[in-house]
Amino acid sequence: MAIRDYLRLNSKAAQAYGDLKKGLAREYVQDMEGYVEGKTPFLVGILRKVGSLATPTQADVTERI
Repeated sequence: MAIRDYLRLNSKAAQAYGDLKKGLAREYVQDMEGYVEGKTPFLVGILRKVGSLATPTQADVTERI
């Protein structure tokens, strides 16, 4: 919910996230894991900005997203 709320309040971030997802969808057509891994740094950045995430391990991030 923190990510959704942040993106609703920040149109530039929402546009950047949409552009990222479109690019990843083209790049990882048959690779869902690659698609998710590609989104992870962006989403972790948002969670850190809103204070919802400390320093995660890769496993922690994958489980949350």
